[in-house]
Amino acid sequence: MPSGMELPDRAYMWAAVMSGPIMATNWGLAGSIPVIGLGWLGLLLIPAHPIRPHWGTGLLTMVGFAFWFFAGFLSVGAYVWGG
Repeated sequence: MPSGMELPDRAYMWAAVMSGPIMATNWGLAGSIPVIGLGWLGLLLIPAHPIRPHWGTGLLTMVGFAFWFFAGFLSVGAYVWGG
């Protein structure tokens, strides 16, 4: 985050990262940054391990979380720095 951001703005950006592609879709960034769409795929992969515990589904769940948070990270980066 830029050094000039206040604490409430930083908290809002943290919440946006945690929300994954939800805020990116709300801000209209999902159409211009297609990788953000992988975050929605992550939402489908995350419950794989709790539903059917196995090391393979554990990997799918980890990939799902990575897609989810990467989409949030990209959306905040594009929102803050105008990407």
